[in-house]
Amino acid sequence: MNLRDYEWERVSVAYSTVDGIRLILDQIDLVLRRGEWLALVGRNGSGKSTLAKVAAGLLPISAGRIELGWVEQATVRMVLQNPEAQLIGETVEEDLTFTLEIIGLTGAELERRLGVALQAVGLERLRYAAVAELSGGQKQLLAIAGCIASEAQLIVFDEATSMLDPLARERLLETASQLHASGVAIVWVTHEMEELAGADRVIALDQGRVEYEGNVRRFFYADATGRRGESACERLGLALPFAIEAVAELGAQGVELPEQPLTGAELLAQLEVMLR
Repeated sequence: MNLRDYEWERVSVAYSTVDGIRLILDQIDLVLRRGEWLALVGRNGSGKSTLAKVAAGLLPISAGRIELGWVEQATVRMVLQNPEAQLIGETVEEDLTFTLEIIGLTGAELERRLGVALQAVGLERLRYAAVAELSGGQKQLLAIAGCIASEAQLIVFDEATSMLDPLARERLLETASQLHASGVAIVWVTHEMEELAGADRVIALDQGRVEYEGNVRRFFYADATGRRGESACERLGLALPFAIEAVAELGAQGVELPEQPLTGAELLAQLEVMLR
């Protein structure tokens, strides 16, 4: 088994426009390890969707080098912002069946994988439902079911929650977390900073270049107390999650928490301990 990392070296992507060459990604160095959850953030136009498409193997690079490593033998899938752009069957079963037939599966193995995928995303009761009648969240879950049925080892989510309501977004994040726990590598592109909590690492882009790479907590907190200075998130003009803003407000009032929460649930748990 090939366990080498998936590595990029000085990767650039440029488009030809009527105004000349437009550089979208500018000499990106990147490493993706097997089973890792990598979050990718940045303002609109930063290049994150382009990076996601390159990572999924859907877009060629203009310069640089990519060493596929473990990805060379892996099945890679992508979940798009608009699920309707990647669902082609008229029913849930038909869409998944088509996905599996494309990779050469038939008979008992096709049926087994179809059942496993539907159960994993909670759509088994909608197996024969028309895709057109599904909610936005259910369509995204169906797109993920296709990834599971294909036994993808790397799934790239390109702002997959941006068109969903809060409950559907939570279910999608939960499903992605379960996949990650099972060993699937995740590249999670988002503009919602709250969605970074489960990531192993975060990369922030600005004008096609990496401006931050590292720990999620350090991305949000300027220092160990979370009170002094400006975080990388703020420097890039991205909105802080509610929990981090609340910590800063508490710090301004002289209340320091023992740890640095990333989510509202973590913040509430620490406050409850302090109030006992």
